[in-house]
Amino acid sequence: MFTADDLLARGHLALDWAAGLVEGDAGYRGAGTHINGYYKSVVAFATGGRVREARLIADHVRQVYWKDGDANTNPDDPTAKGLANYRSAWLGRGLHILGRYDMARATGDFVVGQMHPETGGLAALPNVPEAEREYCWGSTGSAVLALLAMGRVADAVRGGAFIAELIDEQNVTTGKIYLRRGADGQIIRDDRREGLALA
Repeated sequence: MFTADDLLARGHLALDWAAGLVEGDAGYRGAGTHINGYYKSVVAFATGGRVREARLIADHVRQVYWKDGDANTNPDDPTAKGLANYRSAWLGRGLHILGRYDMARATGDFVVGQMHPETGGLAALPNVPEAEREYCWGSTGSAVLALLAMGRVADAVRGGAFIAELIDEQNVTTGKIYLRRGADGQIIRDDRREGLALA
Protein backbone atom coordinates (compact mmCIF):
# COMPACT_ATOMS: atom_id res chain seq x y z
CA MET A 1 0.00 0.00 0.00
CA PHE A 2 1.32 3.41 -0.93
CA THR A 3 1.11 6.33 1.44
CA ALA A 4 0.30 9.88 0.35
CA ASP A 5 4.00 10.73 0.77
CA ASP A 6 4.94 7.84 -1.54
CA LEU A 7 2.55 9.12 -4.19
CA LEU A 8 3.81 12.70 -3.85
CA ALA A 9 7.40 11.51 -4.20
CA ARG A 10 6.51 9.62 -7.39
CA GLY A 11 4.71 12.68 -8.73
CA HIS A 12 7.81 14.77 -8.16
CA LEU A 13 9.91 12.14 -9.96
CA ALA A 14 7.61 12.52 -12.96
CA LEU A 15 7.97 16.31 -12.77
CA ASP A 16 11.78 15.96 -12.59
CA TRP A 17 11.68 13.87 -15.76
CA ALA A 18 9.32 16.24 -17.59
CA ALA A 19 11.29 19.33 -16.48
CA GLY A 20 14.39 17.77 -18.04
CA LEU A 21 12.62 17.77 -21.41
CA VAL A 22 11.69 21.48 -21.36
CA GLU A 23 13.87 23.44 -23.76
CA GLY A 24 13.24 27.06 -22.85
CA ASP A 25 10.10 28.41 -24.45
CA ALA A 26 10.55 25.94 -27.33
CA GLY A 27 8.51 23.35 -25.45
CA TYR A 28 9.38 19.73 -24.88
CA ARG A 29 12.29 18.19 -26.74
CA GLY A 30 10.91 15.90 -29.44
CA ALA A 31 7.22 16.68 -28.83
CA GLY A 32 6.58 18.14 -32.27
CA THR A 33 3.38 20.09 -32.77
CA HIS A 34 1.10 18.07 -30.51
CA ILE A 35 -1.06 20.01 -28.03
CA ASN A 36 -1.71 16.69 -26.30
CA GLY A 37 1.81 16.94 -24.88
CA TYR A 38 1.13 20.32 -23.27
CA TYR A 39 -2.39 21.04 -22.12
CA LYS A 40 -2.08 19.36 -18.68
CA SER A 41 1.54 20.40 -18.17
CA VAL A 42 0.83 23.91 -16.88
CA VAL A 43 -1.42 22.52 -14.10
CA ALA A 44 1.11 19.81 -13.25
CA PHE A 45 4.12 22.10 -13.09
CA ALA A 46 2.32 24.94 -11.31
CA THR A 47 0.76 22.76 -8.60
CA GLY A 48 4.03 20.85 -8.24
CA GLY A 49 5.95 24.03 -7.48
CA ARG A 50 7.76 24.14 -10.83
CA VAL A 51 6.77 27.71 -11.70
CA ARG A 52 9.68 28.27 -14.13
CA GLU A 53 8.69 25.26 -16.24
CA ALA A 54 4.99 26.14 -16.04
CA ARG A 55 5.77 29.63 -17.36
CA LEU A 56 7.95 28.29 -20.16
CA ILE A 57 5.26 25.82 -21.25
CA ALA A 58 2.58 28.56 -21.07
CA ASP A 59 4.77 30.79 -23.26
CA HIS A 60 5.28 27.96 -25.75
CA VAL A 61 1.56 27.19 -25.87
CA ARG A 62 0.80 30.85 -26.47
CA GLN A 63 3.27 30.98 -29.38
CA VAL A 64 2.35 27.69 -31.05
CA TYR A 65 -1.22 26.62 -30.17
CA TRP A 66 -3.27 29.27 -28.40
CA LYS A 67 -5.32 32.09 -29.88
CA ASP A 68 -8.13 34.03 -28.23
CA GLY A 69 -8.62 31.35 -25.58
CA ASP A 70 -8.63 28.34 -27.94
CA ALA A 71 -5.66 26.01 -27.37
CA ASN A 72 -6.23 24.03 -30.56
CA THR A 73 -5.45 26.49 -33.36
CA ASN A 74 -2.23 25.03 -34.81
CA PRO A 75 -3.20 23.63 -38.24
CA ASP A 76 -0.16 21.29 -38.17
CA ASP A 77 -1.30 19.57 -34.97
CA PRO A 78 -2.84 16.16 -35.70
CA THR A 79 -4.02 15.85 -32.08
CA ALA A 80 -6.09 19.05 -32.07
CA LYS A 81 -9.28 17.32 -33.19
CA GLY A 82 -11.64 15.45 -30.80
CA LEU A 83 -12.44 16.96 -27.40
CA ALA A 84 -10.62 20.19 -28.22
CA ASN A 85 -12.61 22.25 -25.73
CA TYR A 86 -11.69 19.77 -22.98
CA ARG A 87 -8.05 20.66 -23.59
CA SER A 88 -8.72 24.40 -23.64
CA ALA A 89 -10.49 24.14 -20.28
CA TRP A 90 -7.63 22.14 -18.74
CA LEU A 91 -5.13 24.68 -20.00
CA GLY A 92 -7.25 27.58 -18.71
CA ARG A 93 -7.25 26.09 -15.21
CA GLY A 94 -3.47 25.76 -15.27
CA LEU A 95 -3.02 29.28 -16.58
CA HIS A 96 -5.16 30.67 -13.76
CA ILE A 97 -3.27 28.67 -11.11
CA LEU A 98 0.00 29.91 -12.60
CA GLY A 99 -1.17 33.52 -12.50
CA ARG A 100 -1.29 34.04 -16.26
CA TYR A 101 -4.59 35.84 -15.85
CA ASP A 102 -4.49 37.44 -19.30
CA MET A 103 -4.55 34.05 -20.99
CA ALA A 104 -6.76 32.44 -18.33
CA ARG A 105 -9.44 35.13 -18.67
CA ALA A 106 -9.51 34.79 -22.46
CA THR A 107 -9.65 31.00 -22.15
CA GLY A 108 -12.48 31.22 -19.63
CA ASP A 109 -14.41 33.51 -21.96
CA PHE A 110 -13.79 31.12 -24.85
CA VAL A 111 -14.93 28.09 -22.82
CA VAL A 112 -18.10 29.83 -21.61
CA GLY A 113 -18.82 30.79 -25.22
CA GLN A 114 -18.70 27.09 -26.12
CA MET A 115 -21.27 26.11 -23.48
CA HIS A 116 -24.85 25.39 -24.46
CA PRO A 117 -26.93 28.44 -23.49
CA GLU A 118 -29.67 26.34 -21.86
CA THR A 119 -28.15 23.04 -20.68
CA GLY A 120 -24.69 24.37 -19.73
CA GLY A 121 -22.86 21.51 -21.45
CA LEU A 122 -19.52 22.24 -23.10
CA ALA A 123 -19.34 21.51 -26.83
CA ALA A 124 -16.74 18.86 -27.58
CA LEU A 125 -15.37 20.82 -30.54
CA PRO A 126 -15.12 24.53 -31.30
CA ASN A 127 -16.11 26.09 -34.60
CA VAL A 128 -18.89 23.58 -35.25
CA PRO A 129 -22.24 25.00 -36.32
CA GLU A 130 -24.54 25.17 -33.30
CA ALA A 131 -27.06 22.73 -34.81
CA GLU A 132 -24.33 20.07 -35.17
CA ARG A 133 -22.62 20.42 -31.79
CA GLU A 134 -22.29 17.60 -29.29
CA TYR A 135 -21.98 18.34 -25.59
CA CYS A 136 -19.98 15.90 -23.51
CA TRP A 137 -19.76 15.39 -19.75
CA GLY A 138 -15.95 14.93 -19.78
CA SER A 139 -15.42 18.25 -21.53
CA THR A 140 -18.01 19.86 -19.29
CA GLY A 141 -16.33 18.45 -16.17
CA SER A 142 -13.03 19.96 -17.31
CA ALA A 143 -14.80 23.29 -17.82
CA VAL A 144 -16.39 23.13 -14.37
CA LEU A 145 -12.98 22.68 -12.71
CA ALA A 146 -11.44 25.48 -14.76
CA LEU A 147 -14.31 27.88 -14.11
CA LEU A 148 -14.25 27.16 -10.37
CA ALA A 149 -10.50 27.84 -10.30
CA MET A 150 -11.15 31.13 -12.09
CA GLY A 151 -13.90 32.13 -9.65
CA ARG A 152 -16.60 31.93 -12.31
CA VAL A 153 -18.97 30.05 -10.03
CA ALA A 154 -22.25 30.75 -11.86
CA ASP A 155 -20.81 29.34 -15.10
CA ALA A 156 -19.39 26.34 -13.24
CA VAL A 157 -22.81 25.66 -11.68
CA ARG A 158 -24.38 25.67 -15.17
CA GLY A 159 -21.85 23.03 -16.25
CA GLY A 160 -22.47 20.98 -13.12
CA ALA A 161 -26.20 21.05 -13.79
CA PHE A 162 -25.57 19.62 -17.27
CA ILE A 163 -23.69 16.66 -15.77
CA ALA A 164 -26.25 16.10 -13.00
CA GLU A 165 -29.19 16.22 -15.40
CA LEU A 166 -27.48 13.86 -17.85
CA ILE A 167 -27.04 11.31 -15.05
CA ASP A 168 -30.46 11.86 -13.46
CA GLU A 169 -32.33 11.57 -16.76
CA GLN A 170 -30.86 8.14 -17.39
CA ASN A 171 -31.50 6.78 -13.88
CA VAL A 172 -29.00 3.98 -14.47
CA THR A 173 -28.09 1.52 -11.75
CA THR A 174 -26.68 -1.13 -14.10
CA GLY A 175 -25.70 -1.11 -17.74
CA LYS A 176 -24.56 1.90 -19.74
CA ILE A 177 -24.66 5.58 -19.07
CA TYR A 178 -24.44 7.82 -22.10
CA LEU A 179 -22.07 10.77 -21.98
CA ARG A 180 -23.24 13.20 -24.65
CA ARG A 181 -26.18 15.29 -25.73
CA GLY A 182 -26.84 16.68 -29.17
CA ALA A 183 -27.60 20.31 -29.93
CA ASP A 184 -31.30 19.46 -29.65
CA GLY A 185 -30.78 18.44 -26.01
CA GLN A 186 -31.37 14.75 -26.64
CA ILE A 187 -29.00 12.12 -25.25
CA ILE A 188 -26.89 10.55 -28.00
CA ARG A 189 -27.38 6.79 -27.70
CA ASP A 190 -25.25 5.59 -30.60
CA ASP A 191 -23.22 2.67 -29.23
CA ARG A 192 -21.26 2.38 -32.47
CA ARG A 193 -19.32 5.56 -31.74
CA GLU A 194 -16.37 5.35 -29.40
CA GLY A 195 -16.43 7.37 -26.19
CA LEU A 196 -20.18 7.87 -25.92
CA ALA A 197 -21.00 5.52 -23.07
CA LEU A 198 -19.64 4.01 -19.87
CA ALA A 199 -20.57 0.45 -19.09
